[in-house]
This record gives sequence, C-alpha cells and structure tokens, in this order.
Amino acid sequence: MANTPNLDLVKPADGALDWDTPLNANFDKIDAALPIPLTAAKGGTGTNTTAGFTKAGLPVAGTAGRLARVTDSVRGVWMDQGSQWFSLVGETINVKEFGAKGDGATDDTTAIQNAINAATAGEIVFFPPGNYKITAALTISNSAQIVGTGVEQESGAQEGTLITVTSLTADAFTVTTRDRVLFRDFVITGPLGKTAGAGISFNPATGQNMRSRIYNTSINRMFDGIRIAGGAGDLRIRDSVIADYVDNGIRIDQSNAGNTDAGGTRIDGCTIWDLNNGASNHGILHTGGGVVIVVNSTLQGSAYGYRMSLGLGPTGTLIFTNNHVEAQRTFGIALGQNGINNRFDHVIISNNEFLQDLQAGFQSNLSIVAGTPAG
Repeated sequence: MANTPNLDLVKPADGALDWDTPLNANFDKIDAALPIPLTAAKGGTGTNTTAGFTKAGLPVAGTAGRLARVTDSVRGVWMDQGSQWFSLVGETINVKEFGAKGDGATDDTTAIQNAINAATAGEIVFFPPGNYKITAALTISNSAQIVGTGVEQESGAQEGTLITVTSLTADAFTVTTRDRVLFRDFVITGPLGKTAGAGISFNPATGQNMRSRIYNTSINRMFDGIRIAGGAGDLRIRDSVIADYVDNGIRIDQSNAGNTDAGGTRIDGCTIWDLNNGASNHGILHTGGGVVIVVNSTLQGSAYGYRMSLGLGPTGTLIFTNNHVEAQRTFGIALGQNGINNRFDHVIISNNEFLQDLQAGFQSNLSIVAGTPAG
C-alpha cells in the first residue's frame, strides 16, 4: 500500500482483531498482538510488549514536544512540555500536570500560568479539588474555560477547588482578551486587608470583552469581587456568591481606550453581601453608559446595594427586578450622574423586596439624585 508508514506491527492471527471496527476500539487487541518489545523511540520502554507506557512509567521529561501513549487508567496521548508530561486527550489541560500542587502551601502561580498559556482557544483549564496558592495575577490572553470542581467545603476538608490569593494588591485572574472566557465551579479567597485587585478582572487593552460567563463561582475578601473595565458585551454572572469585598462586589466601568459603554451585563441568581458595612462601598457599582440587568439576586449590606453613577457614557439602562435588597448603610438603590450630558435611557425597577432596620442605622430604599435627566 503506497504511502503507508512503517509501524513495526505484525498482523495477529485471524479472529484476534475485528478489522471492520475503528482502530481506537482495537487498542487492547493491538497491544496484545505486538510480537516484540517497543523501543522508547516508538512509544515503549524496550522491555514491555505493550504499545506505550503506564503513567508512572513515562520517561523523564525534558524533550519538549515529544509524544507518548499511556495505556493504563489515564490512557491517551501525552506530551512532554519540557519539565513534565501532560495529557492531550479531550481538549482538557489539568493544572496539576503542569506542576501545580493544590496543597495550600506551594506557590502554584507559575504552574497554573503555564497551563493557561498552553490552552488554545476554547480549551478547558481544569483545577482538580485542592487549595491552589497564588502570589500574583493569572493572565488569560485568549478564549479559555477555567473550570474547577465546585465550591463545597465539608468536615474541614477542601472538597472543591479553592484559589487562595496572598497578594494585597493583585487580581486573581486578569482577562486581557476580547474573546469569550468561561469561569465555573470554584472559590477565590483573598487575604485580610486587600488594598487593590479583583477576583476576576476583565481589562482588554481596547474595546469590550465579549460574551464571557461566570457560573457557580464564589469570590471572597477581594478588593473588588468582579471588575469589568472597558465594558463587557453580553457578560453573564449566574448562581455565584461575592462576599466580604472591600470596595465593590461587582464594578462595571470604563478605564481603557476606545470604549465608553459598559455593554450588556446580566447578573442572575447571585448573592452579593458585605456585612462589614463599609462607609462607601457598593454591592454593584455601574459607572458610564450601557445596560445592566439584575434579576433574582440578593444584595445585602454595604453602603449601597446598587449604584448607577453615570460618567463617560451618554446613557445608562437598568433593569432591576425580583431581587432582595437588605441592610444598606446609605441606599438600597441610588441613581445619579457625574456628567452634565449624561442621562438615563431606561430604568425598570419592579417586584423587589426591600428590608431595612432604621434603629440599627440600616436603610434599603431608593434614591434618585435631583436634576438627573431621564430619557
């Protein structure tokens, strides 16, 4: 047969293989049929008679780009990335395969960043259960899926994925791409005394980040829980908890070039609370124009529950419905402006529950700054 590579395989006895079955369904039969040990150059060890290695039997890493086949419980194709092996199966990159320990003591920053850098557009960067300590921001520069194993912690053991930030000023994740990024199923926790840095910061150099998603994620003790700098097109934050933030649970503003619109952000089924009741912090702060939709969520504590303070953008739209708003130090909802040419385009506030305790100094009511123009 022309152009057929020499695989050094010998056809087994009749009946040993079903030649009408796809090759991957016959791996075990092919392994058993090999007549001689394979050399390391051909994916073997020189002593076994199977087409590949066990994971524990992989040769020492150090030849970047080399491929090997693993045949035990983590079977598949693995690549030597220069310092260790990682799996190429399923378009999933496991941070532990890049050296992350997840033991709460080891600095995992470099290992996790290497895993993120290795991901191509749309691939999953997976965090097995553990406590991953980071000392600097992790940068996401292309479309990726950052996925953990949940937010649960039971009996003192970390059952899910926890990312522990030790820096007083750094983000946990900084998104610099305009492409879609997914975050799902993990916890971010910062140190006491944060002076800057968000759990997740969307900050492309120009323009908006588009269609990113944050699902089932918990962010605790960060300066800002989530910051959308430069706007976000169709950002969805769903079924997440943001707690004990210093300045803002969610901050939506513009700080980059070429964009004056906060875009469309939908916050659905989230709990945003800070019972420390800072003098001027916010559950949600929306500056500039664009659309923000808040539904089915709880805003508790802080100086303000939700505050729209129009700045660079000419118009602002708010849809705020079916929410629980409780125990704000100043206002539950405050609408105002910073620029003479700014105005509200549409504001819909309906079917919300406001609870306050004036004796304790808490109030959860609505304020519209006098003179604020409406569309």
